[in-house]
Amino acid sequence: MTHLKLKAPEQLPPHGLTLQQFRPWKNHLRNYLMQDTDNTPFFPDRIYGTWAAQETGNLRIRQLHAEDPDAVALRERLNQQDERDRPNYTAAQHARDRTALLDRRNAQLAKFISLIAMLCQYTEQDQIDQRATSLTWIFDFLEQKYNLSNKGANFLKIANLAYVAGTPYDVFYKQLRAAINDSLLKTGDRLPYRDNEELTADERFTPTLENVTILWALQLIDQRLPSQVFKIFGHQLKGNIRLVDLQHQIFDQIPELLQDIEVAENNRASACQSAQTSQQDEPALQALNLRRPNTFGRGRGSRPFRARGGPPQRVQNTNRKFCRLCYVSGRPSYNSHDLPDCRQLTPRDLDSIQSRLNVLDLEEDTSEDTEPHLIPGWDYDGTDQQEEQ
Repeated sequence: MTHLKLKAPEQLPPHGLTLQQFRPWKNHLRNYLMQDTDNTPFFPDRIYGTWAAQETGNLRIRQLHAEDPDAVALRERLNQQDERDRPNYTAAQHARDRTALLDRRNAQLAKFISLIAMLCQYTEQDQIDQRATSLTWIFDFLEQKYNLSNKGANFLKIANLAYVAGTPYDVFYKQLRAAINDSLLKTGDRLPYRDNEELTADERFTPTLENVTILWALQLIDQRLPSQVFKIFGHQLKGNIRLVDLQHQIFDQIPELLQDIEVAENNRASACQSAQTSQQDEPALQALNLRRPNTFGRGRGSRPFRARGGPPQRVQNTNRKFCRLCYVSGRPSYNSHDLPDCRQLTPRDLDSIQSRLNVLDLEEDTSEDTEPHLIPGWDYDGTDQQEEQ
């Protein structure tokens, strides 16, 4: 059967380590060290969970613990009542075996500390080797070195968390939750604002804090998300159902929620732009005088212009571009395109023009509408003209 061996975690960087990076590193380190049962006695709450600093003497462990299983075995052997075995294991031999066991425990502890020190920066390795008195001491020392404590002013570092595009939404939420969890107070911490009250238990995530964390994560991802979540999931948030109960559904649907927001905003922007364009172009469209196509005698009821001495000479401009709308509006680009290609005309304008042309009454019209504005050089050859009286 193949046994997988966990590799050591990466060496800590010289600077820039965050608390969110340090936490998984610690967990990885613990799991890596626990692969070797020789290391387990030196973990917190174990029989050799604390020891003396190396700088205070040669031995970190100065006496065997009463519950050390190997020391217990030696003691039981010494107290063996079988006379056949007793002469073979004397008190002097027992003392020598205890001394050897103590040396072995110190060697195991030295290896334990060295494995940890090698994964730290060289600038911290000597201090850890000489001054460490427990695994907890080592972790506290590293947190101080990297200024990772969330107490006091460091609590404000949580505000530096920002959503990075491409990060899975649920992963970002978990990062934020971990940062808040690291800032929870521990047993023994004091509260000056409560007359220096001392906590008798570790703080834990309350249901309300869980909901606040989800709400904060949604705002950091996109400030528009909370209102969109309310629209989609608000009907489910009744009775005892809260955000924390729907967190998996919410974070899974964030891509669709953001897409719905973009579509709605684009539709509103298009509607506003169309309204503004219609208002801006209304005077120019009126100048087109599209109500009657009565230029140059088209339509039986039209009154054609006549120049002195005869009808106006119509100019053939099939090879030149000309936009009457831009010309009348005073835009200098009137000769760069034709009217159907004018960007000032919106699709709605073109539809309106097409509808007007489709229903245009070409029968005789006796109304006294004003004649269209003729453009010299385009509608006629530019000679002096006046309407025949």
